[in-house]
Amino acid sequence: MGIIHFRVDDRLIHGIVAGYWVNHLQATRIMIIDDESSQNEIVRTSLRMACPKSVNLSVLDTEKAIKNIQAGNYETQRVFVIVKSPDVLLKLSDAGIPVPEIYLGNITYTEGRLKVAKTVSLNQAEIETCESFIKRGTRLISQLIPKDNAEDFGVLLHNAKSRK
Repeated sequence: MGIIHFRVDDRLIHGIVAGYWVNHLQATRIMIIDDESSQNEIVRTSLRMACPKSVNLSVLDTEKAIKNIQAGNYETQRVFVIVKSPDVLLKLSDAGIPVPEIYLGNITYTEGRLKVAKTVSLNQAEIETCESFIKRGTRLISQLIPKDNAEDFGVLLHNAKSRK
C-alpha cells in the first residue's frame, strides 16, 4: 500500500491528527518529514509521546525520507505523511514520488502571510509551491478534520489572492 495521505500541518502531531486522522485513515505509520525536527531529540521525543501507541512513527529528514520511500521500505504499511510546509512535498514530487493529492490542515498565520482558509495561511514561496502543484495536476484540499467538507484549495487560494 505505502503512502495513503499527505498532510501539511505546521503542528505535526496533535489531537486532531492523533485522534481523528489516524483512525479515519487506518494509518499504521506516521511519517514526519522535517529536516529540523529529525535533528532535535526533544522534538522527536515529544512527537513519540503524541503519536498513538498503535502507530509506528518515523521522523526523517527529507533526503532520508526520499531514499526510504524510493527503496520501497513502506510498501506493506499505511503511511500518513505529515510535513510543515508544502515545499517538502515538492522535493518528494521532484524526486519522482507520486503526490496525487495534498491536504492542507494547519499553517499558522503570522505577519506577511496570506490567509487562504480558516486554518491555512501561506507565505509567497508556499503560494508558488501550491500553484506549481496545481499546474502539475495535484489535487489540493483544505480539510481540518475528516468530517469537515473537503474544499478545493486552488479555489480558496484564487479567492484569497483576489481579496488582496
